[in-house]
Amino acid sequence: MRGKAFTWQEGVVLALILLLAAGLRMGQPGITEFKRDEANLSLLALDLANGRAFPLLGIGSSVGIPNAPFNAYILAIPYWFSSSPLIATQFIGLLNVLAVLLVYVLARRYAGIWAAFIAALVYAVNPWAVIFSRKIWAQDMLPLFFLLTLMAGLLGFYERKRWAQWAFLPLLAITGQIHYGAFVILPAALWLLWIGRRHLHAVVLVGLVLAVVLTLPYVFGVVQALGSGVSLGSVVAQRESETQIGLSGQAILGAGLMIAGTEIHSLAGPDAFRDYLSTVPNAYPLFSVLSLGVALAAVWLMVKAVRNPTWRTPVDVLLLLWLIAPILMFSIAWTTFYIHYLIPVLPAAALVLGFAVQDGWNMLAQSRLRTGFFLAGGTALAAVLLLQVGLFLSLLAFLNFRHTPGGFGTPLHHLLRVREAIYAESPQQVIADVGGLALIYDDEPTIWRTLLYDVPVLQFENAETRVYPAETAVFLTNGCDLPDTQIFLRRAGEGCYSLTNRQRSDFVATGFQPISGSDTVLFANGVRLLQYRWDAPCLKLLWEITQTTTTDYQFAVHFFDENGNRIAGADGLSWPGVYWQPGDWVERQFCLAEPDERIVRVDVGMYTYDGATFANVDLLDANGAPIGQMQSMELK
Repeated sequence: MRGKAFTWQEGVVLALILLLAAGLRMGQPGITEFKRDEANLSLLALDLANGRAFPLLGIGSSVGIPNAPFNAYILAIPYWFSSSPLIATQFIGLLNVLAVLLVYVLARRYAGIWAAFIAALVYAVNPWAVIFSRKIWAQDMLPLFFLLTLMAGLLGFYERKRWAQWAFLPLLAITGQIHYGAFVILPAALWLLWIGRRHLHAVVLVGLVLAVVLTLPYVFGVVQALGSGVSLGSVVAQRESETQIGLSGQAILGAGLMIAGTEIHSLAGPDAFRDYLSTVPNAYPLFSVLSLGVALAAVWLMVKAVRNPTWRTPVDVLLLLWLIAPILMFSIAWTTFYIHYLIPVLPAAALVLGFAVQDGWNMLAQSRLRTGFFLAGGTALAAVLLLQVGLFLSLLAFLNFRHTPGGFGTPLHHLLRVREAIYAESPQQVIADVGGLALIYDDEPTIWRTLLYDVPVLQFENAETRVYPAETAVFLTNGCDLPDTQIFLRRAGEGCYSLTNRQRSDFVATGFQPISGSDTVLFANGVRLLQYRWDAPCLKLLWEITQTTTTDYQFAVHFFDENGNRIAGADGLSWPGVYWQPGDWVERQFCLAEPDERIVRVDVGMYTYDGATFANVDLLDANGAPIGQMQSMELK
């Protein structure tokens, strides 16, 4: 480090700052969100950590283009040790504590000890920096890798260290693949290459080759997706047609509130945020002083760079590009703006403030006012930072106990209690009715698919589909009123999760009629129709699975009058093929829009549809010979 030698007193202060950063980011890890995006990213990482798949693409993005898979590669590290998302959440927090350390190192090396203390402390307690350090989001990995990349650039192209020149481009490639929003690093990266252009070493080419190698999985994934007919740009094109390109003030406002640490009540959602605000002092106006301070500090560094350049000027310019470029880039309304796009701005803002404070300290070296001036300023800053910590901890407690519709999701520890109870039974099969059937797209099934990753068989049902397994299975539902259940309360007003068992004997046969020939006739895909129940305008089918499949089969349900005329249809998905287990019974309901007294018969068949071609499934007799494609039933 440049400047004075590192002392034990400085080490104590740094340790306290890091402990504070760790407490805010890693403390009470159960009070964190675990929603669909976190679950989908975790699934990719879990598959990689367990050797089940090597992802070539990451999860989808809000602009319609899949992210690169490198975030899943990083997240596979904690998931290699445990399938619990709690460990992965702590890992994300640790990465962000290391980011605080690197903020300190960068400021200490290029500005001084006061710059390091101020920058690290401001960044450590910034509420938004903390919020975006506490869950499994690709964006939450960016601060550390931004700092690693830009510090490698400074060491390599500003200080001419060969090893850092070699590391710069690979780190840039990794950072760019963590989240597509990382493209805002490009102005700062180009500036580093520019200032080091006369001192480039051949190792940069080695780094370039490694950067290309690190990018190849994503390239292969994109090529593979395009080859399979996936339109990666469809959502982008739609957004471009819906968005009028122009200037927007959202990014400037977003940067201002993030740097200040205001508006954190938005996590409580559109309904409950007022209740949170009523429990805390109105400190937001005080927090806004930080945004003003960073703005003034940026102006100072600009003026200094133009009027009085020094050896540190290239570093100052780097910080300004790091701070300002993302805000300018997202001030152009080329896509919907989300506040998390500006996560990388937060360490830059802390560094700009710290550098300016250090300059002020140095400039007043001969003034008697220096000690008093900085004591007053330090006291005011400490008061603001303490208020930030207090409001954040109050918010955390509020989110833990209060249902926040449209805001913060169910805290992870509520989900983990249910997970632990299920694993305590060592089940071979779990059936869940938590809303939806589609993995990746439906929230709760995706969440529970991740939480119950180690369960051998996990199936989902909904109001139209009920599953009765051949062997006793654990049954999970998000209801509170089922008999003989183990109930797990969530936050006040949020409802429950319940656990019980499910087996074939739970099927209630009242009103069901046997289907003629069900003992000897089945479909070629292994489906055997067993019974039906007609409660106009709904038909319930009970069918048995005799073999596994990965295909999603549709039921063709055609209704006829007494003259044999088809008068209505109620086709629908049988059940996602990924859930099929031999021996399971499935009760599936098909409903018409309204009753029709003319209906006397229904024909049931099965087929697949790939978007272009229908393929009917044959009915087979006891000898396996085709005997048609529809099973007829006279409705009673």
